[in-house]
Amino acid sequence: MELSQAINIRRSVRKYKNQPVETEKIQEILETGRRAPSSRNSQNWYCIILRNPQLISRMSEAFAKQQWITQAPAILVVCGTNNRTMMCGQANNPIDCSIALTIMMLKATELGLGTCWLGMFDAGKIRELLDIPAADMIVAVTPLGYADEEPQERPRKELAEFARYMD
Repeated sequence: MELSQAINIRRSVRKYKNQPVETEKIQEILETGRRAPSSRNSQNWYCIILRNPQLISRMSEAFAKQQWITQAPAILVVCGTNNRTMMCGQANNPIDCSIALTIMMLKATELGLGTCWLGMFDAGKIRELLDIPAADMIVAVTPLGYADEEPQERPRKELAEFARYMD
């Protein structure tokens, strides 16, 4: 699968088959994320991979009303370390972690797996359950598994609304 195809077919999956994700596929996804660009090449992030059903079930309290998340056979939690403000005025952790997770989500799509970018979670509860250091920022979470649905494409802005040329 070419990158453009993975980008075009990727969807937010909210229903997963009760089928484990192969360790080899998770390793491929992580390897792809490891190669993601980061501010000053600091590589200031890490990923926690949850596959234990009991632990995933305990995570349900961190996902508010999104109990479907705990039906996924795996969950990736992306955390940033050494947060600092870049010269452009932006914090590096959310950007670096977002780049890495986006690349991992596209690799997951290529491998026939579904994901769903989550921003609605209780970071404090996740921190407590996974014993994440207070100095580390929990940036994003995604369930990972074989889709048990085929979500339709959602509307996107037209290119004219999205891009502005300054010739």
